[in-house]
Amino acid sequence: MRLLSDDSALRPRLAALDRSPWCLPALVVAVGAATCLGMWLRIPWLLPALQALAGYPFFAAACAGAAPGRAAGRVLIFALIAGAVVTALVANAPRDHYASAVPFGVAYRDDMLAFIRSGGVRGEEATPALFLPRHAVHFVGFVILSFVTAGFGALALGAWLLDYMSYYVGSLVALAAQGGDPQRTLLLSWAPYALVRVLGYALAGSGLATLALAPRSSGKRAAWLALAAGAGLAVVDVIAKAQLAPWYGRSLLDALTHPAMR
Repeated sequence: MRLLSDDSALRPRLAALDRSPWCLPALVVAVGAATCLGMWLRIPWLLPALQALAGYPFFAAACAGAAPGRAAGRVLIFALIAGAVVTALVANAPRDHYASAVPFGVAYRDDMLAFIRSGGVRGEEATPALFLPRHAVHFVGFVILSFVTAGFGALALGAWLLDYMSYYVGSLVALAAQGGDPQRTLLLSWAPYALVRVLGYALAGSGLATLALAPRSSGKRAAWLALAAGAGLAVVDVIAKAQLAPWYGRSLLDALTHPAMR
């Protein structure tokens, strides 16, 4: 579905934004400010909406310019800034102070802590039969939203997934500060397969949004390549998770445990 015609009056404005030397600094400031505001207000579901509103113009500008790779790069910057802000705020606030700002954050955190305390052998994270359906629903929903909304709805969905994972990471760091190794915990907190997932979503969403926003005569090959790469990384994610989850759980348990208790 093409949502931006070739003669749309928005094209010159998006092109100007895409070429601006201030594009990346503005993206960083906009996403950081939107994340701080959403966390401060603590209104359920407002946070990912604000983040998507802040980041979408920069993402759409690259997609309209038939540059899905550049769009994916901006999504990764979006993820880095949003994730860092949520992690820092949660790690330095009273327990669950920001729970209402991040729906599912507490539930996900508690599920992951149970998985870690088991040494990486129990829970959804360690059980493909449980995590595969959730991954499939998330990815299919992401693809549909990317196609129907030219990436905006997918950016909001991706922001929510990122936010509750960052809530978990911030909670881990706060827990480690009570007697573990906060630096090591932070380093290990994002599993390698989760990083693969973020990249896969960024590429798939950028490819689909480019198909909707780029001029009819350009960008199709790059868009389809980005979509294929993103789908491939989504498969790599679940395979890697099935293999690496036990190691991930054991490593974090070691980082969270005080040396005197080992």
